[in-house]
Amino acid sequence: IPSMLLITLYTVHVYSTWHTKPNGGCKGVTPMTAHKISRWVMASMLGFVSVGLAACASSGGGGGGSGGNGSITLGEMGPLTGPRADLGAAMVEGLWRSVRHHGLHPAMSAVDTALWDLKARAMGQPVWQLLGGLLRDRVEAYATIPWNRPVEEQLDLIDAARDWGFRGVKFAIGHGVETDKARITRLRSERPDMPLAVDSNGAYDVADAVAVGAACDATGVRWFEEPCPYTHVEALAAVSARLATPISGFQSDTTVYALRRHLSVDSLAIFQPSFDKCGGISQGIKIANVLDAWGKRLVPHSAAPPLSFLAAVHVGATAATGGLTEFMVPEREPESFGRYPFGPHLRDSSLLDVDHDGFITVPAGPGLGVDIDMDRVRELDRPD
Repeated sequence: IPSMLLITLYTVHVYSTWHTKPNGGCKGVTPMTAHKISRWVMASMLGFVSVGLAACASSGGGGGGSGGNGSITLGEMGPLTGPRADLGAAMVEGLWRSVRHHGLHPAMSAVDTALWDLKARAMGQPVWQLLGGLLRDRVEAYATIPWNRPVEEQLDLIDAARDWGFRGVKFAIGHGVETDKARITRLRSERPDMPLAVDSNGAYDVADAVAVGAACDATGVRWFEEPCPYTHVEALAAVSARLATPISGFQSDTTVYALRRHLSVDSLAIFQPSFDKCGGISQGIKIANVLDAWGKRLVPHSAAPPLSFLAAVHVGATAATGGLTEFMVPEREPESFGRYPFGPHLRDSSLLDVDHDGFITVPAGPGLGVDIDMDRVRELDRPD
């Protein structure tokens, strides 16, 4: 049973196909070249991983080495053989242990999510059922509106989001302390009924972040995302301690182990793992469980193509601390504001749309709940 998954190639430099023979033998792994990956990145910003399950009698695949471009082959992680062919916890943990020292978290995220999709499809169940069942059958989505727009355009975008049904909007700051303070104050004063969050993408040091955060506190901003660079955990903690506005981040961190440093200094109130980078669904579950124990919120960073986005939806629908996710809104007309924008390679991308109450219904189909249009994917590989 094959599982075909699209993922972002700007973070996942992997194109590996596990070939199987009818007699149970394995032909091994054929990795994509870095040159070809680059062409795909330029073509569509999308990648493709195919994982097939077979009872392989031979080891196949070979060892192989990890290249400097961050690529990985399934052969490096071992074959799908014997007791590991059930895609259970032991296999997922074994895959993780084989790559965790190589910094290949995006590639591991892709393969992990593919394996969850594969296992669920083999069982005829949605992924969320394998995660323990739904706590909620819809996940609320907030709109991240286009960046670096004049205030007047941002006001129009907030209106379009409200008219569609979104219950919250996030917009970019990081343009300078005074500029940001003025923008936050104006947008909050002119659209007081729409909850607004801000994201500076790590633009500030502690002093400037606190200055901007004062405007957030004064106007009731929902959260202040990455006021300082994500690598400066102690700086984030210092800002968090001095502001009432919740501080968020974690989109560039990887795995549950990165939580330890953040939690030890109480740097963040809201954690936003990227499921195409954090280690996939397996690590996402662990992150969600730790956050629940610490009383922190899970609000995944979902600026990613459809399958990482769906992985976040499935985990968010089953996690006690979940229930809210990001929805990127690129240049859109108001009549399509909540339509999923990154799904041209899906047979039905409407399953990822935001409804007019501001929610995404969790797919009920097997696996992640969507099917890939492989004819469209193959078009990416045709000569220019």
